[in-house]
Amino acid sequence: MASLYVGDLHQDVTEAVLLQKFSPFGAILSVRVCRDRINHHSLGYGYVNFQQQADAKRALDTMNFEEIMGRPIRIMWSQRDPSLRKSGVGNVFVKNLDKSVDSTTLHGTFSAFGSILSCKVVCDENGSKGYGFVHYEAQEAAEKAIEKLNGTLFNNRKVFVGHFKSRKQREAEQRLHEGTLKVSPTVMTYCWAYVCARPDAEWFGQFSGHGQDEQQGAEWEAHQQGTWPEEERDSSGTQAGETRLYDPCEAAHLFPVHCCL
Repeated sequence: MASLYVGDLHQDVTEAVLLQKFSPFGAILSVRVCRDRINHHSLGYGYVNFQQQADAKRALDTMNFEEIMGRPIRIMWSQRDPSLRKSGVGNVFVKNLDKSVDSTTLHGTFSAFGSILSCKVVCDENGSKGYGFVHYEAQEAAEKAIEKLNGTLFNNRKVFVGHFKSRKQREAEQRLHEGTLKVSPTVMTYCWAYVCARPDAEWFGQFSGHGQDEQQGAEWEAHQQGTWPEEERDSSGTQAGETRLYDPCEAAHLFPVHCCL
């Protein structure tokens, strides 16, 4: 059995339509138009399974980019392995295309460098969007096409021809370019505290790790009245002539203490 993928189908194309179009090329085992599981609308692609490889090859060579119900169809050998489809090997991205360049024209130009599995100019209701993709059977053909065609004039427009990159790859490169790699921020709580001229060990409290927060490190166990010797305090809880901004005992976990020795 030889299976062909048929894409860019009109919404009204059914299995009967595909069977009628492809049966002249040889014995067909089955035809399927893929549909949405909920509303059963066509997803715009399907499969035609021929009994003989040679018949499928003849259908591909003859019917690729032919119109069915006013829309050019795109045919390629069915590739069931998603890892191969998404690997990007042999896949070329082309942009800055003239509006007059369609999939047939693109295929005709790029086929000079090797066997093409799939070729498509991306379109919307207004026509070409100015870019497309060419998927070669061999990576060597893709490299040759990039080398020869990148920066050349195609229908009087200078085109870019380069390696295909997935959306994730493009987004990662964009973040690197902009210097905006997402890094989880480390939040530190800190404050200013005024200490006496000669603090003793008891004043500073103890440093010990209890395993309650290994990411933050050892927690400072200072007792509530340990931030200032009692005799150095005035009635407001600050040293005479100084303004206390924050009580470090109320701060969470680690923070620097600025003091004069």
